[in-house]
Order: sequence, then C-alpha cells, then structure tokens
Amino acid sequence: MSADHLSKEDILDKRKNTRQFINQMILLFPDAAEFMPLLFPQEATHFELKTKNEGCILKSSDGCILPHTARPHFCKIYPFWFFEDTPYLFEDSNCLALEDNQTIQEALFSLGTNSIKLKQMHMQLCHDWGIHHSIPHEKKRAFL
Repeated sequence: MSADHLSKEDILDKRKNTRQFINQMILLFPDAAEFMPLLFPQEATHFELKTKNEGCILKSSDGCILPHTARPHFCKIYPFWFFEDTPYLFEDSNCLALEDNQTIQEALFSLGTNSIKLKQMHMQLCHDWGIHHSIPHEKKRAFL
C-alpha cells in the first residue's frame, strides 16, 4: 500500500463509543474520567485507524507508511504516553520501535525525539480531543 493516494475513507473506520471504548479512554486520561461520557457519549461515534489482523493497515516492515507530518498526533507519539508530565511506554509486542529498545531513553534516542517534543504533541492531542491537560499534583498544591 502506498500513502500517495490514500483518503480518510481508506484509513479510518467510524466506530460507536462503546462502554469498552470509554473505559479505555478513562485509562488513558484518568484525571478526566468524569468528563469522558460527555466527550464521547455512548452510542455516538469516533474515528479509529483501520486495522487488519489486529495491526494498523499503515504499518509496513519499515514502520508507518504515512509521512510524519501526515500522521495523527497519537501515532506521532506512539509508543509513548504521558501521565501528568511523566513519559511511559505502551507494552506492544508488535511495535517496531520497541523491538530493540527496552527503556524510554533508548526508544527516544532511536526515534530521534525527546520527551519535551512528545509532551508538546501529547498536549496538542489532548487539546484536539477536547481533553484539558491536568496540572500535576505537586503544582496543584503550589497554587492552593
């Protein structure tokens, strides 16, 4: 598959906001748990990247076929995720970036990025999805 002539319909599936999907969103955004049913009402819809055999259809043996600038925010930061200001790695045996990199620092280095850039992309993702970034507990105490 070539990325040259792909449309949104080629790569996205429209899915219902099931209870399982909402629960997954709560795991990703625990500080926004009370707002998830409002942001993603059950039985409304959201878009997901299409998969085949439980893998992204855009994944080749060399990684994603989309140019970096065309990738969704989630894909740009994957396999990383942030809770408060701390980066974590998803556990994914199919992730090419994790085949030879076991630590966050190794993965950051191999992908040519750093936690500051990824944090900025994560915050943009939160903004685009209507999820407000939480203030870390230490900083909350400083403002009380």
